[in-house]
Amino acid sequence: MVTTRFLALILAGAFPLVLSLASEVWFAVALAWEAGLFILLILDAVLLPSKKKLTARRAPLSDFTMGLPRHVRITAANESRRRIRLTVKDTPPFEFAAPDRTRTVRLGAMKAVDVEYEAVCHLRGDYKFGDIYMRATGLFGLAERQYRMQAEAAVSVLPDVKAIRRQQLALELGSRVAFGRRRSRYIQAGTEFARHREYAPGDDYRHISWKATAHRGRLITREFEAERSQTVFIMLDCGRMMTTRIGAYSRMDYAVNAALQLAAASLGKGDLVGLAAFSGEIKAYLPPRKGNSQWTRIVDFTSALQPDYSEPDYARAYGHFLAKVKRRSLVVTFTDLANLGSSVTMVRYNLALIRRHLPLIVSIQDSDITAEALRPSPSIDSLYSRAVAAELLEESAMTLARLETAGCLTVHVPADKLSTATVNRYLEVKYRGML
Repeated sequence: MVTTRFLALILAGAFPLVLSLASEVWFAVALAWEAGLFILLILDAVLLPSKKKLTARRAPLSDFTMGLPRHVRITAANESRRRIRLTVKDTPPFEFAAPDRTRTVRLGAMKAVDVEYEAVCHLRGDYKFGDIYMRATGLFGLAERQYRMQAEAAVSVLPDVKAIRRQQLALELGSRVAFGRRRSRYIQAGTEFARHREYAPGDDYRHISWKATAHRGRLITREFEAERSQTVFIMLDCGRMMTTRIGAYSRMDYAVNAALQLAAASLGKGDLVGLAAFSGEIKAYLPPRKGNSQWTRIVDFTSALQPDYSEPDYARAYGHFLAKVKRRSLVVTFTDLANLGSSVTMVRYNLALIRRHLPLIVSIQDSDITAEALRPSPSIDSLYSRAVAAELLEESAMTLARLETAGCLTVHVPADKLSTATVNRYLEVKYRGML
């Protein structure tokens, strides 16, 4: 195929043709110009390397982390005996942001070069990179040839598991809990002695060990460990309301991150963790287990989990849970309270759960709706929007109040605080012996 340079030079040859109206000499000049260009074009095309002389290989791809940029490296090689100008273009999945995926290099004969670009994806799931395309430009810049190199590669986008593990280090197995910026002090019911340590301001006087204090000559307190091997069961609503986005992520993404944070904390405490995902049907079920192998299963379980546009069937979801899990559990449901019809059903079944289990409802407080409800209303349209926002907030508040009055636990915070608030609520349950 021809380049824009060739087309520009062809158009430049039109100038002598205009002058040929005044003199036949210019016609000969124009004819020679056009003929010379076509000869150079043919020569340029002939000298372009064949597909066998060019290779392009993408470096092996490991799993991506949601929201974190990664470098993708491609090695292009010129096995011909001529220097070429080469443009390399990769085809990442449509869901990936990769604005600089096209690179142009000058590649000498029998040489190879590495080109890199940055890619990022904000959606969990399994994806596939496509083929690599290359375009070689001839010596004179008049002809070019395009090549397609087979390079399909599967890749997964996972939640930020490393960040979850880092935050898990903030959890202490004692009478004091440090997580995020919150410090909790609870009288611990149903706990066992773990160790002695030096007394610190704020510790319970009843836990001071006077025998150890007399022996060491300074105040020593007893540290307790919450009961282990309890059951935490996570219910993930994958219905249509979880498809809505807050910033770069969907409600489902925030729920999955918080669920993973909760799972890491619970497994670190020695508890059994199970998980179920549901919308109009049961998408998947993971029975409660403990240990590192369960953590791996939970990460694999949630990596490709996506919401759909069906209404969540709480009756089927909680019925499935009650049939599968007989042991008293902390049942943590990540859902949305904006849909009043679904919320009524959810409330009814959680009130039924209280007889055998401890329900915890986790939902995201939409800061946009809150801001809309407080915004001044200079027009009829803005007044209507404000009224709708206020009504949604009122319905959510009524649902939460009914749940809390009946004995259910709730977490209703902005998206960026969801993980921390959920784990703090779990730690409160542990250290107060509520389960």
